[in-house]
Amino acid sequence: MVYTGKPSKSCEACRLRKKRCDKAVPGCGQCRRQGTTCPGYRDLLSLSFRNETARVIGKANAQRPSSGKHDPSDGVSPSPSPSYSSKSSSSMALVSVPPTSPV
Repeated sequence: MVYTGKPSKSCEACRLRKKRCDKAVPGCGQCRRQGTTCPGYRDLLSLSFRNETARVIGKANAQRPSSGKHDPSDGVSPSPSPSYSSKSSSSMALVSVPPTSPV
């Protein structure tokens, strides 16, 4: 869910006309002056967040290279294999240091 910012509290007609709405109930002053019935106000809680799950999945599938090896329906993505240095273990031998005595 994505936060879309502060939603307008104005009625539908005032938002379309980009006029300041006085938010009067049952109808706003702008609609009364225009001689139209006020269409009412939106539910502000349902406007705070927008479900973008389908859009995100579509973008991810579009960016994924189609190699044919991965089945997107299994829900598990392949993990990259760790890369190791090509140095042999003998070149990384530890050197022993004798302990020092306290003075």
